[in-house]
Amino acid sequence: MKTPQGLLIAVGVACLGTLIAGLLPAAAADSTDAYVPAGKVESLLLSADEIGDVLGVTFEWQKDNRRPYKSDDLGKDSACALLTGPDVETFGRDYTGYRFQADRDKAEKWEFTVQQRVAAYADSDAVTQAFGKAFNKGVMAKCNGTVATNKDTDVQWRFRIKSISPTGARWTEDQLVDDEPIGYGCSNVAGVARNVLYSVKVCQYGNGGPAAATMAERIATQVAGVRV
Repeated sequence: MKTPQGLLIAVGVACLGTLIAGLLPAAAADSTDAYVPAGKVESLLLSADEIGDVLGVTFEWQKDNRRPYKSDDLGKDSACALLTGPDVETFGRDYTGYRFQADRDKAEKWEFTVQQRVAAYADSDAVTQAFGKAFNKGVMAKCNGTVATNKDTDVQWRFRIKSISPTGARWTEDQLVDDEPIGYGCSNVAGVARNVLYSVKVCQYGNGGPAAATMAERIATQVAGVRV
């Protein structure tokens, strides 16, 4: 999914060079839990009002989709493309249900963008396998500190991996102008809960990490609350 470019969109700030695990709010998928059916994945997404309550901002624009988008073209750094999504290469083709939702505070010249992605799989083993294949620790480690250019927009990004585990990941992207960050950032959280793979991306000036973590925790809580 291409990050909207109506305003120079950047990525958050975080400088951890080592990979650490276990910092995500979501627990590992539990095979004893009831699975989320494909028809209920949309109920896991936070509404514009709920997002606004977290960020203290009114969101006026929204877009959704039922299939993952093609990942951004990062040229020679294509192995890191999931860090600007995640999108089709992350979720694969084995999901049973998928929803994407993007919200902005304004349709044009926005300052806040939030993206949510949720996908249900057949069972906990399938979702854990999908997550592990996409968020490979070795690949993620190589992307840490990488500066890549989106070939469609000519926007330059620097990736910072904050944590990675078998069922969760956190990272940030910094947008650069003339090789310098401009202070606008996107904080990302991805994780697994039951048979669901989810991700949250919050873009704003300053640190969007706390908001992304709060939204991810709420999605994980909603996953746990689904009754078949």
